[in-house]
Amino acid sequence: MSRALLPFLLLSQAGAGTVELLPRLYSDGVFRSAEKVPDAQVPRGSQGVKLLPGGYGGEWFLTLGGPKGTVSAHLSYLGTGIGLAQNVAPVAKLSGRVGATLASACFGTGTDRLSALRAWVEEKVRAGGQDDLNVERTFGPLRVQVLTQHTHASDMLPAGQAELDVILTRTGTPGSATRPDTCRL
Repeated sequence: MSRALLPFLLLSQAGAGTVELLPRLYSDGVFRSAEKVPDAQVPRGSQGVKLLPGGYGGEWFLTLGGPKGTVSAHLSYLGTGIGLAQNVAPVAKLSGRVGATLASACFGTGTDRLSALRAWVEEKVRAGGQDDLNVERTFGPLRVQVLTQHTHASDMLPAGQAELDVILTRTGTPGSATRPDTCRL
């Protein structure tokens, strides 16, 4: 092998580069497009999209954040409390699948941890279907949080609202090991 090719081989083995995330999310058939969220509505250095079509009684959003590459990924479901309670099983499955896709594509989580991560996210989303929840767990260097918040019916919000958040963050340096330099929408 030529010595000139060695740095490129090492970079490709390290996983450095940019990952285009939306085509991976579209491949399972639930989401087919996305609308960019205005920069003023996402934290500085982040990018966000509304995933379309909305489904299971709510709207879905994905934000990738952090300067110079992804340091966090944030999947949100916004809907009514009734909508989340009635659709908790498919919302949990979809959250687990998207969480595993994010963990693999953007954070380099190995296949040995993905099924445990997916099952844990699904279990916690189901647990938060009707009650507030704030839990976290680590899968190697990846930290995963699942939060649900329910507002009660009032004059201003007669149906009551529900928000589900799955947040992934990873320690370490982008571009090292199997983690890409950048994961973008």
